[in-house]
Amino acid sequence: MRTRLLLLALLAATSSASRALAQGCVPAAEVCDGIDNDCDDAIDDPPFADAPAAGQEGCWSLPGNCCSHASLAWCPPPGATCSSRGGLAGACAAGTLRCSGGAWACDGAVGPMPETCDGVDNDCDDSVDDGVLPGVGSVCSSGLGLCETAGVSMCTEGALMCSAVPPDASVELCGTGLDEDCDGDTDEGFVLGESCTVGLGACTAAGVTVCDGAGTRCDATAGTPAVSELCGDGVDDDCNGAVDDGCAVDAGMGQDAGLADDAGATTDGGALLDGGADLDASATPDASPQSDAGFDAGTGGGDAATGCGCRAAGSGSSSGPMVSALGVFALSAVRRRRRAHGR
Repeated sequence: MRTRLLLLALLAATSSASRALAQGCVPAAEVCDGIDNDCDDAIDDPPFADAPAAGQEGCWSLPGNCCSHASLAWCPPPGATCSSRGGLAGACAAGTLRCSGGAWACDGAVGPMPETCDGVDNDCDDSVDDGVLPGVGSVCSSGLGLCETAGVSMCTEGALMCSAVPPDASVELCGTGLDEDCDGDTDEGFVLGESCTVGLGACTAAGVTVCDGAGTRCDATAGTPAVSELCGDGVDDDCNGAVDDGCAVDAGMGQDAGLADDAGATTDGGALLDGGADLDASATPDASPQSDAGFDAGTGGGDAATGCGCRAAGSGSSSGPMVSALGVFALSAVRRRRRAHGR
């Protein structure tokens, strides 16, 4: 089987060489020149007769004639050799010689660059983010609104950071035009221009909501309350939330069932009149008035021991009519007093 494959390869090579000879191509060693030197119908295919020696594939892209390969010339950066980075560190790396477009070129070389704040050793001195870095030390600020604080830029862990430390945010105030809560917006979160009222009863006034410090208020001004409630008008005149409060209820100008006669009124004889009992507006003197409970009904002509010269109702004396007359007089006096007080 192996012998058969070798024979097939030999036949193919012979056939190719025969075609090349037939086309006038003379096979030669392939070199990087954009020509099919070995007449295999492939241009600049390895192996190359002019390839760099083993270990010498490195190169740099700095212009100059310090080093060369074929038609390509270059110079290495300080600290490097023609084909390696030598004593350079960090991001620096020698490139690789490659055949491209019919000529040798240096591919992928990375030389020293100015140091920047990126966490990389750009200048290949084996130190990261050292020296004078672009942007470091410039004026900067941190925070929003009233929390914005000035500082300077610093290189921290491969990134530019501002040294400023903003203060804590406070409560947003309404109508100041400032961002007190440091969120980038001003006077947010307040409902303005909404209909509202203030005051009670007759003092009620309408307005709209406006700013008031940390919140809002109604811009209306409540009316002035009356000195006292006007009874019977169905309006809360004194603006305390109650209508006609403190007004007496008119019961038809009748006598107060709980009103008692003056318990201190006495008859000429010193006896208490009605004992303070309630006098009904329709009451009339008793047609058969009894003497006061203090009179002794069992005495005929009075009790010399008590000093009472009164007689019992059945004694035939004139004290009964006298008591009746005094009762009518007292009742009339009570009614006059009630009318004088509007009762």
